[in-house]
Amino acid sequence: MIHLKSVIVFSVLCLCVSIIMVAPLMTSTAQAEQLFSKSYSVEGRAVNLSLPKNYCAMEENHPSDKRLIDAVKLSVKGANEVLMQFADCQELKDWRSGKQKFLNNFGSYQTSLRFKKMNMKGREAATVKEICNVFKKQSQALVDKIKPDIDNRIENAFENVKMNEMKLLGVSHEDSTVCITATFQRLQTEKKTSKDQMNISAVNVLNGLLMFTYLYTPYAGEKVIEKNTKIMIDLNNVNQLKNNQIQ
Repeated sequence: MIHLKSVIVFSVLCLCVSIIMVAPLMTSTAQAEQLFSKSYSVEGRAVNLSLPKNYCAMEENHPSDKRLIDAVKLSVKGANEVLMQFADCQELKDWRSGKQKFLNNFGSYQTSLRFKKMNMKGREAATVKEICNVFKKQSQALVDKIKPDIDNRIENAFENVKMNEMKLLGVSHEDSTVCITATFQRLQTEKKTSKDQMNISAVNVLNGLLMFTYLYTPYAGEKVIEKNTKIMIDLNNVNQLKNNQIQ
């Protein structure tokens, strides 16, 4: 059995607040081609990760992307390993060119450092169900407990940014392969203004590896939760299919 409270702590530690604090470094680099999927090796196991429709992967060889990638990695240091970061393709293009100051729709794939050596093949459904049960019963209490640590991580990784409020809104979807939750976040920006965003998080098992997927968007009520939950369901279905084909 895995320590579920630890999993919950790790799964809410994605502090991608790029919408407010990492200004682009303007270059003439063209927008990256949309990356449909990419294979990663984690502890000797291959895992294939696909992108949501109309999202493009961020690239470390692009100056603006690298600044954000490095900041997010710093924010989850010691808890999660960031495998991929991505953003809405048009926003990413405008952000890189300086036309758009901050990203609004973006996300990442991460895995837990604590559990990445654990092979969960054969117990995927039981793992997902157990984690979802924790989210349903006691996760807001856990979020409240670790919020001081999250605040410190944000302040260390992103200058003049604070997490003023973080509230788990509940489980938006559950099946035998994935548990999806919605979290509201209110951030204080570097300009001392308030920014509300929604984080839709998916916890699943791909090729025996416990994975966290995060999708951020400006908060605009229940319709945003429904829309991004559907995106996560479709993304999980694609990833499950691709990874089930790995021998």
